[in-house]
Parts: sequence; C-alpha cells; structure tokens
Amino acid sequence: MDEQGSVEIKTHTRSHGWWIFGAALVARFVAVLVIGNATTPQLWEFGMIAKNIISGSGYSMSYTAAGAIPNEEKGAFTVPSAYMPPAYVLFLAGFMNAFGEGPTSFLALLIAQCVIGAFSAVVLYWISTKIFSHGVGIITGYLCACYPPYLYTVTDYGSTTLYLLVLGIVWLFVVDSMRKSTILNTVLSGLAAALLALIRADGVLIACGLAVWLALRGLTPYALVFLVVLVVGLSPWLLRNYLVFDRIVPITTSFGFNFWRGHNPIASGSGREMSGEGIWGSEEIDRKLIPLSPSTHYEIERDRVFLDEALIFARSHPKEEIILAGKKLLFLWGLDLTHPKARSLPYLLSWGVMLCLFCFGLYHAIGKGYNLSLLVMYYGCMILIVLIFFVLPRYQIILSYGMVPVAALGLSMAWNQLKKYGHRSNS
Repeated sequence: MDEQGSVEIKTHTRSHGWWIFGAALVARFVAVLVIGNATTPQLWEFGMIAKNIISGSGYSMSYTAAGAIPNEEKGAFTVPSAYMPPAYVLFLAGFMNAFGEGPTSFLALLIAQCVIGAFSAVVLYWISTKIFSHGVGIITGYLCACYPPYLYTVTDYGSTTLYLLVLGIVWLFVVDSMRKSTILNTVLSGLAAALLALIRADGVLIACGLAVWLALRGLTPYALVFLVVLVVGLSPWLLRNYLVFDRIVPITTSFGFNFWRGHNPIASGSGREMSGEGIWGSEEIDRKLIPLSPSTHYEIERDRVFLDEALIFARSHPKEEIILAGKKLLFLWGLDLTHPKARSLPYLLSWGVMLCLFCFGLYHAIGKGYNLSLLVMYYGCMILIVLIFFVLPRYQIILSYGMVPVAALGLSMAWNQLKKYGHRSNS
C-alpha cells in the first residue's frame, strides 16, 4: 500500500472514531439525564473509603462487630483498609475533594464516566478493526456506543466503566503486539494491566492470562517483561499494604469474603440466594466475627474467617461444588435468575440479542479462520473468575466487552445474508 493510501485509511479511521465517540457520549448523557442520581447516590464501599479519606481518617473502612459487610451504622468502628483496590476509590475521592460531597460532585463524576465510556467504545472500535475489518470495527464501535448495559454502568457509582476502558487499552497494546512485538508495547500493556488490577483486583487474573497468551505465541521474553512491569506497577500499593498491615496483602483484604459468597451452604452460583436475597453472611460467620477486636489487622482476620469457612465447605461438599460450577457457567453465559437487574426486560432483551449475534459471529469467525486467540483467552479468564467467586450482572457486562467485536461480525454477516436473500427474491 502506498503512503497516500495509508494516510487516507488513517484519516477515515480517525473520522469514524470521532463519530462513534459522539454517538456514545450522547447516548450516555441521555442515560444520566433519565436514570442518573446525583442527589442520593449509592456509593458502595468505594464511597465509604473515599469519605474516610476526605474526613482525614485515611484509607479506612467502618464495620460493626457482627457485621459481615462494611457499614456506617451507629456504633461502627473504623480500621485501616485494603478492602477495595485504590484506583476507583481515589478517582471518587478526587471529585469529592474538589466539589464536596454534594450533587455537584456526583454530577461531575457521572459526566466524567460518560466521557470514559465513550472512549471505551472508540478503543473497542480500534481493536475490532485490527482483529476483523474496518467495516466490522465500525459496527463494533456503534454497538458499544449504544448497548444498554453500558449506558447503565455510567450512571452507577462503581468501577465498571473505568475498568472497561482500561481493559480495552490493555488489549489495544497487546493486539498491536500480534503484528509487531516491541518492548515499548509490552511495557505499556504491563502498566495498563497494573492499573486494571488496581481498579478491580480480578484484573490480575486477566493480566496473568495475557502473559500466558504471549508465552504460547512464542513471545516468552515479552511475557516476562509484561509480568515484571505488572509487578512494578502494583508495587506502590503492595508496599503501602505491607507498611500498614505489617504483612504482605495481595491487593485486597476481601478475597476470602468474595470466595465465601460463592462457596457456602446457601450459595446459588450468583451473589444472591435463589430467592433474590443477597448472600452477605450467616449466623456461624457472625459468631466468629464478634470476638475479633478492632485493630490494624482486623480486615485480615475477618477475611480469614470467611476463607476458612469457604474452604471447609468446598472440601466437604464436592458434589455441591460441581453443581455450583455448572450454575455459575449458566448464569454467566445465560441468565442469572437470582438478580432483579438481570431479570429486567431491558437487560433481558439487550443480553439476548448480544448473545445471539455473538454465537452467529463466532460461527462465521471460526469458519473464516480469524485469529480469536486473544478473545478466547479473555473468555477463559472470565470463566475462571466466576468459578472462583460468583456471578453478578457486572461480570456479564464485563464479559460482553469481549463479545461485542464477535457480535458485530455476526451482525455484519446476518445483514449480508439478508441482502443476498433480498436480491434473489427480487430477481
């Protein structure tokens, strides 16, 4: 291809990128106007820690003696925390520090998430263009721009929107390495992967999957560089945890709790019982939490209670564990029957269409010999994550970010077949 043709393609790609960004931004602004809540927001555990930072209590969390989950009820005590990874907490705290703890701050945060979500659509457009074709990339971008669950996530005060953008950036560097491996790309992808893990700790599993993927492609030196940079990127937070807790804490102090939610006598495969009630604790757990005294090591000791209980259950109930694994796979790729958001009509229609297009696209991608190894690795990582923990609509939304390019191919192929059928009918 001559230099002029290359410039024209880049200009065309840049132009479509701006159109996708604009469509995604408008769609997200509309979502914020319709369902956004900047007056009485649910800030989850991110907000609890952010408020403590702003108030001068440092990176800390509040609990009650028999409380299985963090809370701010009367009588709660505050202890040093690593319950949540720091990236989104600090992101939220930055807005609260700049604009206060009122509607202005939360509206600014929602607007920022709209912009972040719009960029995530553009990044996925670029990735899909590299894996498939420019036409499929365009469809990918607009699907990501308008997919209802992504519009919902920007109205939620959680880390999913930011996580998807950083995930896309990691992929972008890695996809470039498929064409021409360089140390710079590897370093940048390692740093982005470290940020991914500091947004959500399960990002470490995806990062490890990427390292394995690089090694299997014969790029073992690059995989090692990737892992070294990943550790370097995580090291400030790991060092902070060591200095605070006087022991090594791998990113969070909530692994045991989340592991227990997926492995206990009332576990359903999701984060809720089949009745829809959240799985947060039990009388046995409370009995073991009450003797714990507030201290620097409280979260570590608390998490150990959950982990021990989960391991006892898993070892003594192998049959139930196999059934739970099957349910988790069903809930991840099918329908989570326990969560009211997953049962809502807009979500059901959105996910149903996405899944059908994905299956159709996967069939044609395999038939045409497209290299889907990166995406397949990602699907495997997401399966591993839910098998270790449990399923929530959030995990399905995160999984779908890797499904959209394949679904876009499916939509493209379906449209082409419809046009051929129409031409035959007319003739």
